[in-house]
Amino acid sequence: MARGFAAWMADGIIEPVASPDTLATVFRALVVGLEMQNRVVPGALDIDTVTAALGSVLGVDLPSTHRRTTAPI
Repeated sequence: MARGFAAWMADGIIEPVASPDTLATVFRALVVGLEMQNRVVPGALDIDTVTAALGSVLGVDLPSTHRRTTAPI
């Protein structure tokens, strides 16, 4: 995952807000935490909230044309 983040940084796809290794660790931790939360309270988080949270770690904004949904994760 860190190599992928490094490649995205080199290509200008994501901003270098942290080292690739740090981003990979934070991203994995967030994914695991979101998955655990979904097991504890199914449907508590919708896909848009999760997508925005993951995007914020990478410094990526959702496109303004994105159609919001209330679909559970």
